[in-house]
Amino acid sequence: MAKTCIRVEACNIGSSERHNLRSKELDYIRPELTHRNEQWVECSIAEVHRDITEKYKEATGQGLQKKATPIREGVIVISEETTIQQLQDLAEKLEERFG
Repeated sequence: MAKTCIRVEACNIGSSERHNLRSKELDYIRPELTHRNEQWVECSIAEVHRDITEKYKEATGQGLQKKATPIREGVIVISEETTIQQLQDLAEKLEERFG
């Protein structure tokens, strides 16, 4: 099996969703391949951020700090043969490992 990598960094809540949903023009997207795109979404980034903020306030009694970056996102190198099921399996393993 070939090796690959994943790059994880703080999520930019303001632009990540637009990028992921391709609702803004991107000069590096290959339009001839976009019909092959697949995705699954459980809830929006904004919903996740609201949930984290509420849980943090309940647990600590204070609001989330302005510079806090509680949401992380990753970019995964894949091949043409990579399936959505493989990515869902990876997501489950990451959730088991990191919560």
